[in-house]
Amino acid sequence: MSQVPWNEFLALDYSRDCKESERLCLVVDPDEEPYKSKEEAIVLLTKLKEKVESYLPSAKETAEEGAVVDHLAFLNLRIGSLAIETEQWGVGGPMVESAVLQFEKTPASNLTSLQDGYNTLGILWCNREDHNVAEKWLKKSEELYLKRDCTDESPDAKSTRQNKYRQTLFYLAQVYGHLGQPDRSAEYCGSTLEISAKSFAELDCADWAQNAAQLAGYYVGQGEFHSAERCLAAASAVMELGNSEAAEVLANIQLAR
Repeated sequence: MSQVPWNEFLALDYSRDCKESERLCLVVDPDEEPYKSKEEAIVLLTKLKEKVESYLPSAKETAEEGAVVDHLAFLNLRIGSLAIETEQWGVGGPMVESAVLQFEKTPASNLTSLQDGYNTLGILWCNREDHNVAEKWLKKSEELYLKRDCTDESPDAKSTRQNKYRQTLFYLAQVYGHLGQPDRSAEYCGSTLEISAKSFAELDCADWAQNAAQLAGYYVGQGEFHSAERCLAAASAVMELGNSEAAEVLANIQLAR
């Protein structure tokens, strides 16, 4: 049986299976089988990966080769990430690293996936309690976000990358706390709160205010009372006004950095 053209395969099989895997990942499974749907997604994506691999021989030294390789890297990233989420760390880690190595060859066209891969590896090593290794991956993600010129990005792409950057900052704050560097931890905590405050539609007011108050406590301990006052003012404003009115107030309250 002859193979359907690559572009047709992407539009039909590939698109369909990726959407189905996304649907499966949103399913809330019962406590006795907490990873059932995600494991089904892993099986589905693994079969899809085999289909993509079948295009490699015919794509060699053609314009399609790069696309096939990038799609394989994306599937490695997705399968690996799901394996990590389902506590198969030994399986997922190498798959994500393999994907990252490929994306690093063409970073300009794979910014979001590369950022996602770095974050995933950082979180994996946080879970493994090796915070030095976690820092290495998370700093790569931070540098990628800060150094890339993305002025021509669509609003959706910009929002996605900013959310991933917020995740990077959040975990770096935890990492530096574990590494015994409270000043750097506080700095990244403040940065996390600041970037979170810009996403008002997604802002969890209670959680944000609690974190801001905790940061204020750190500044009090350091004798930086003005910085603590700013954090507490921001926390109070968010709790009193909620998302609908917090934007205007936060615009006039700069978090201590």
